[in-house]
Amino acid sequence: MPENFTWVMGVRSRLVSTLAFIYRSAHARPLRIEFPGAVYHVMSHGDRREKVFDDNDDRKTFLAEVVERLNWLCHAC
Repeated sequence: MPENFTWVMGVRSRLVSTLAFIYRSAHARPLRIEFPGAVYHVMSHGDRREKVFDDNDDRKTFLAEVVERLNWLCHAC
């Protein structure tokens, strides 16, 4: 084996790990599997946990529209 084989394999390993992390970070989560009668806990937060809504009324308006459009039953808002 070449003298630098261990160094090359270490660099390769770190590169593969870094690329895998970037790939996982850049892609959205898989679609949620939905079925009748299922209960889901849905929550939202912005990038770096920043606020998504201006105020509580804004949040309630958004939830009402989503519940109506997707025919969901909201147990707690």
